[in-house]
Amino acid sequence: MEESKLYTARVQVVEAMEQGLPWHEAAKQAGLQISQSTAYRLRQRMRQGGKPALQEGRHGHPAKMRGEVREFLEETCRQTRFRSSLPSGLPSPSVSANSIGFVPPWASAIRPNLRKKSEQFYQ
Repeated sequence: MEESKLYTARVQVVEAMEQGLPWHEAAKQAGLQISQSTAYRLRQRMRQGGKPALQEGRHGHPAKMRGEVREFLEETCRQTRFRSSLPSGLPSPSVSANSIGFVPPWASAIRPNLRKKSEQFYQ
């Protein structure tokens, strides 16, 4: 559903609920397939922040690794040489893998160690 239509539907659900309509009927009228907890969460958000609080707040930000797991990954990446898959004679790319969202070929070599490190961290 388009973002503006989603916003409008959310407002309709909350307004219908405020007028006494059960959550499932309000959602059906607005054309949304949501759970009961989502309907009541939307109502609470609108009560606290008004209609603007019902707008989608996510913008596609990637999840971030923190603490020991991030340090381990950074250190491992620095120690591991990048083996370019480009034909010999061509220069290796100078763009970092992070900046373009590319997972380099050698990343699979560090995944087992990263998994072990993350398991140690979260125990």
